[in-house]
Amino acid sequence: MNKTVTLAALALALAPAMSHAGQFLGAAVSINTSASTARGSLVATRISPNKIEYINCSVTTNSVSSGIVNAGFCTARDALGNLASCSTTESELMKAMQAITPASDVRFSWDANGHCSQIFVRNASSNLE
Repeated sequence: MNKTVTLAALALALAPAMSHAGQFLGAAVSINTSASTARGSLVATRISPNKIEYINCSVTTNSVSSGIVNAGFCTARDALGNLASCSTTESELMKAMQAITPASDVRFSWDANGHCSQIFVRNASSNLE
């Protein structure tokens, strides 16, 4: 009986450690305005204690009088409140935006006009907590 109780207590003590096995490399949002880049992982941003930062990309399709218009947008805010955003109508960049999942590390860059010039998406288990 005593051995069973001891093993049960040990299993309960180790349960939190076992439920978070593996490497976690999620990065908080960082914005470099001089390099026109922003990056962060979705999970690290979501579990951040500051409740300020975010990073996201979205793709929208609109019907207008001249036809169908597709556009993509990325936005980010870091823990200091700095903002970054870009937009695009380039189909390849929008494909990268659509590849974002909860396991994503996202990096985007923009030009002087606020157009997205690069979208980098890395999906990996190390981005999940």
